[in-house]
Amino acid sequence: MDDAAFGRTSHSTRTDHDRADNPDDVEPRDLESLHTVPTNSPPWSIFTPNQKRFIVLMVAIAGFFSPLSANIYFPALNTLSTDFHVTPAIMNLTLTSYMIFQGLAPTIFGDLADMAGRRPAYIIGFTVYIGACIGIACCDSYAALLVLRCLQSSGSSGTIALASGVVADIATSAERGVWMGWATSGPMVAPAIAPVLGGIFAQFLGWRWIFWFLVILAA
Repeated sequence: MDDAAFGRTSHSTRTDHDRADNPDDVEPRDLESLHTVPTNSPPWSIFTPNQKRFIVLMVAIAGFFSPLSANIYFPALNTLSTDFHVTPAIMNLTLTSYMIFQGLAPTIFGDLADMAGRRPAYIIGFTVYIGACIGIACCDSYAALLVLRCLQSSGSSGTIALASGVVADIATSAERGVWMGWATSGPMVAPAIAPVLGGIFAQFLGWRWIFWFLVILAA
């Protein structure tokens, strides 16, 4: 029995020694079981967790405006058709044009943000957006309404693309999913709230107050 046990022990020792000499025979280890190793690399972001929360909150609020402006407009379409003396089908072109520029604007503002920075892109976008909202609230012709709705869409829609860039700037890939969830909460909540607000303003204050409300909120 002792000889057999010694033989098994010697065989096991020899096998481990051979595996150490031949790295190709070493069994692969589970990467998830490896311990993290501290490094001297610089931190990903200088912002504290509270600062990151504030930045992501502002990003979510900024992304709130594009779907808000698109959906708050729906309850006033019949009133606008009457005031501008056009058919509902013609008035629906303002919705179509808004959606077209909603898809094109992020490509422009994303490129601008990469070259000039996130903050200048936000400032330019909201300047265009506030100017367009003021123009719509004061306009008296359908042509002006159509053009200004395109500008309104261009100014607000870039914020959705900028949100992803801001989160990528301040968060590592390990925590990016959490911040992206908060950053996209604004665009997800707006379509549910916008028609209710639009209906209230159109019913009690007039359709122009829809856009004055957007001016005040954006400012």
